[in-house]
Parts: sequence; C-alpha cells; structure tokens
Amino acid sequence: MSSKNKSKLLKLLVFSGAGAIALYSLLGFTSSADSQEAQAHQKIQTQLEQRTQLAKALGEKIRANDLPESFKIPWNGDDHSVKISYTIDETLQREADRLLKSYKPDYGAIFMIDAMTGEVLAMSSYQRDDAHAPNLNLQATFPAASVFKVVTATAAVDKAGVSPEHKIRYNGGAYTLYKKNVLSDKVTRWTNVITLKDAFARSINTAFGRLSIENLHPEDLNEYANRFMFNQEIPADFPVEMGVAYVPPGKGFEMAEVASGYNKTNRMSPVQGAMIAASVAKVPCSTDPRAASRPHRLVRGLRIGW
Repeated sequence: MSSKNKSKLLKLLVFSGAGAIALYSLLGFTSSADSQEAQAHQKIQTQLEQRTQLAKALGEKIRANDLPESFKIPWNGDDHSVKISYTIDETLQREADRLLKSYKPDYGAIFMIDAMTGEVLAMSSYQRDDAHAPNLNLQATFPAASVFKVVTATAAVDKAGVSPEHKIRYNGGAYTLYKKNVLSDKVTRWTNVITLKDAFARSINTAFGRLSIENLHPEDLNEYANRFMFNQEIPADFPVEMGVAYVPPGKGFEMAEVASGYNKTNRMSPVQGAMIAASVAKVPCSTDPRAASRPHRLVRGLRIGW
C-alpha cells in the first residue's frame, strides 16, 4: 500500500491505556492545551477502536487461513471499506508453506515474528487430512512442554537471583522425571552436577525439577507464567486463544512437573510460543538483564488504510 495514496496508515495497535499514551506521544501530540490534548486523545482512541473492530471482524478470515486485501467493517451504523496490507515477509512465507507441504506432518504450524517489533513475518498452518482445517497457529491446544522452562529459568534468575552458572545437583536421567529423584537431595557417587545454563540448553527435566524445589515457590511460577501471557488474552491484530498454565499451590512434585514442562495440562498456541522465544532472542540487544521477563505484549500483523 503506497503512502502517497493512503495518508492514514496506522501501524501500531495498542490495547492498554499506557500503550495509548505512548502512541499519543509518538505521534507528536505534545501541545499543553487541554482542548488539543483531548482532541488528539479522542482521535487516537477512535483509531484504536476502529482497528480493534477490524481485528475482530478479520478473525474468522485469518482462522480460515485467508488474508484478504480489502474488507468492510461496521462502524457507527455504516459499513466502511478498508484496504489491508500485511507485515508478512513473502520469502519467509513461501518457505514456511513449502516446508509444511513437503514434509506433510499430521499437524504443523510455523509462526515467525520480528523479535524487536513483534511484527508477524510468516504464518503457515498444515493438517494432512484436511486442507481446509482452521489455522493451527491461533489454537492454544498444544502442550507448553519444555517451552515452559523459559518461564522457570526466568523466574529463577530474575526473582530468586540464581546465576546462569548456578550448579544444580540431581539424580536420575536427563529426560525423565521421577518423584524419588526430584524430592531427594541425597548426594551419591552417581549424582550429576550441571549449571543452570547447561541444564536449560539440554532441557534436563530433573535438573529443572530440583531448581524449582530449591529456589522457587508456586507463586513465583504463577507470576512469571502471567508475565509470559499465560492465563490472559494475548493482544494481537487477530484473535488468539488464551494459553493456560496451572501451578499447584503446594511446593512438591506437582510443582516440579510444571516447572520442567513435564505435564500435559499447560497449553499454549504457536503464537504465544513465538512471543516467548522472541523475548529471549531480544535480550542480547538490551542492557537490562531482566528483559526476558517482559515479552512482547503485542503481535502486529496488519497495516491498514482507511
């Protein structure tokens, strides 16, 4: 969409009041006059409401893997036509589609975002037995599994002050999880010792179980699960199912299962998985070591011309 032809291009969708204020500042409404501020704020609110309405209206289309170039939305009793372009990178999108069609998994989804901006770069969905199946990227039906180790590791570093070089002692295998190994702090000649960063890199379940028992509390995991957008609506340019994370109230084996991702209860969507990965990927670009605990609160996929 050419900027010459479309003067009203809104690239940023913000759902929170704080975000609206940030956008207000970004657009340059810095007048101190109350009337001008009120008018500017009202204009922004109207644009955001229009964009939110469009995102809801487009939801069914995107769930059906359809990205229309134009659309009509109801606004103030009338139908308004809008033209839409997308942040999708065509090269990445073609490659994502090719990979899924080539390998033909029973179920497959590829969702890519820019780690710094939150813009969607590719969104491909595939189901072998149904070419018209709904977009899997938006469905929170997938086990969070070891992706949840990002939540646990972040809580350990940010809340408990654990260093990446912190040594964890554990008994048993790396990729199983047995109560007798997790709840025992007995050190024998067969006890393994590994740093947090290596346990994370190798996704060692028992080490993360021990980490949670030794250094964290259920409320810590709950807090950081919420920071990574579990149990709440994900603000995006399209509807995404809410990821679910249940942390048991007691400190014991059930908490260790959650912390290591060794359970089938906690679920998320590919969109949320990409957001979590992006929050980690952007850390090297940040001077704040706690940046990973503040993942993108917005997934941007649309550019809209009114």
